[in-house]
Amino acid sequence: MPDLPLELLGLIADETRDDTETLFALRLVSKAFKQIATSLAFRVIAVEDRVESAQAVLSLMQNYDEAITTSVRELVFLGVSGDFGSNDNSENEGIDALIALFSALIKFPNLACLRFHFYEVYAEDCHHGDMPREPSHFLRLQLGIFDALATSPLPSTVKTLVLKNIIPVWAEHDIYHREDFRAIFRSLETLEISDIPSEYEARCEPGYRHFWEANVAAMIRSATSLVSLTIRCAIGPVGVYPTLPFGDILLPHLSKLLLQDFTLEPLVPRCDVLEFIVRHQDTLTHLELHDCSIGSQEPTGSNSAPRQHERPWYAIFERFAAELGQLNNFVFKCPDPEWSSGEFPYTALYPTGGMYVFEQDVGDRDRDRAALESLQALVKSRSECL
Repeated sequence: MPDLPLELLGLIADETRDDTETLFALRLVSKAFKQIATSLAFRVIAVEDRVESAQAVLSLMQNYDEAITTSVRELVFLGVSGDFGSNDNSENEGIDALIALFSALIKFPNLACLRFHFYEVYAEDCHHGDMPREPSHFLRLQLGIFDALATSPLPSTVKTLVLKNIIPVWAEHDIYHREDFRAIFRSLETLEISDIPSEYEARCEPGYRHFWEANVAAMIRSATSLVSLTIRCAIGPVGVYPTLPFGDILLPHLSKLLLQDFTLEPLVPRCDVLEFIVRHQDTLTHLELHDCSIGSQEPTGSNSAPRQHERPWYAIFERFAAELGQLNNFVFKCPDPEWSSGEFPYTALYPTGGMYVFEQDVGDRDRDRAALESLQALVKSRSECL
């Protein structure tokens, strides 16, 4: 084919960056196209929980084609549900192959992002936080991957870690208390953590509470270079059961924060998420609150009225406006209206740890709405000035 300027070849390849099949076809057109298309075709590699998938990526590592290994910027693990027997050889081979893969990430010298999308189905035979009698395939693989990341050097270029659907059992497992595991988080700039719900109402289980209060807190506390932090809880709200001790956590570079299913009323002072938020007033520019609520203690007596909330939503919004001087992006998303009490959720805490959402009007909704609109207008004016 006639020689075309590299800039033009680059533009052509870039138009197909999301079409892997076309990118691989472009690699066969010419040497110039191969060089350009390779960097895009292998920029993101996905590996599934299958022997064949893991071995394909391992082969890519072992062949050590520098044009390919230096192109990889993001590695995504996609968990898939399956029926694995305890003596299934293919299951064990798959776990071994994936652990070998995640033990050799140093062979991708430009790797910047690790995304683990663990399984969406809870498969353990125990409550959250407890030690299972017979760990499932999914749990054994998760813990094996964590161990591989802890014991093998990661490229210094890794700055983003997504841990989606962590199975929050075996809270006392050794991996969560090891220094080499916590060291993974120190150089991160972006961290996303979420757990997976079970069929049990687990928020009061001691093991589940320990998982959040000790293990999740240690991950966040170790990540002192974070610019962006996302925390999603499957069985919240965080701040009641489970709690997350924010009292001593300061992330000096934090610019973006997303919290899902948290309560913003300080039932436990050392777990006060509002104080954690405003503590970052000098750096925080982007804040998102999803499915969050204001919670109160259940009143004594079944017919008595709930106590007044010490920190209603309007007080939260007014404090954000007064103290978060760098905030230029604010997102407030309410829980599902089918079970929440409306656009500004107020809840009561039962002694068992369950949350009851008031269906009747609670608080001053007009004042809540006015404070939110005022905050949104302020934030919008700041963003328009950028």
